[in-house]
Amino acid sequence: MTPSETTEQRNPASTPPSPDLASLIAACGRDERPALKALYELTAADLYGRAVAATSVRADADHALVQTYLSVFAEAEQFDPATIEPRAWLEGVLGRHLPV
Repeated sequence: MTPSETTEQRNPASTPPSPDLASLIAACGRDERPALKALYELTAADLYGRAVAATSVRADADHALVQTYLSVFAEAEQFDPATIEPRAWLEGVLGRHLPV
């Protein structure tokens, strides 16, 4: 096994790589609910951590996270990966739902 071998070459039974965030957001814009589930699974822990750090109140963080993913699904067609990175866009959506 050489350092240039990929994980798939070393372990063909490994799970396939997940789609990139921009593709998942675009799929949400096409009302593809499985994409929202996949996006949530890939990003919720990080966004929730940011929400807890910003609010210090878990109930507020919980509410902000739920509202974030509702907004992502509703606004995904407005996302333009040419102008903003997917994580930055998601963090911006979260920021709109954090209490002041």
